[in-house]
Amino acid sequence: MKNKLLLGSTIAFFICFVVSFFVAVWTLLDVPQPPDVKVEPVEINFGDVAASEVQTGEFVLTNHGRSPIFIRDVEVGCGCTRVDFRKGRLEPKEKTRFFVKLNPYGYKGEVTSGVVVKLVDPYYENSKPLGVPVSLRATVIPAPSPSEETAPPLLAPPPPP
Repeated sequence: MKNKLLLGSTIAFFICFVVSFFVAVWTLLDVPQPPDVKVEPVEINFGDVAASEVQTGEFVLTNHGRSPIFIRDVEVGCGCTRVDFRKGRLEPKEKTRFFVKLNPYGYKGEVTSGVVVKLVDPYYENSKPLGVPVSLRATVIPAPSPSEETAPPLLAPPPPP
């Protein structure tokens, strides 16, 4: 009976030792983890805007992962949207800002556009780019149509005789 108990304890100790060893080696090797990025805010709502006023906003992308990532490109949802950004490497815990412009000229009512930041994980060469989306919204109030009373005359009235 003592031999069975001793054998069972030895096997349990050995299994715990092996598992602990592999966990320690895995941690020491610092195996690359998948990208962990966050964007703030995920939506920019400009509210009610005049059709003649270009709207500007910004969002911040943060790399919360343990590995660097590369900002490869930015895609926009329509021609009314522009983004200023820097391509390149984003280290762990590093942040970068993206500045967006929404030009509502020619639109009326609810306008929705988007921005997708394309990221590449350097540890996975053949991986597809990771897309991080940001939504842009605005309600465009068209300029009032000039009425006959407020519209300037097309031709000056003839001079008096």
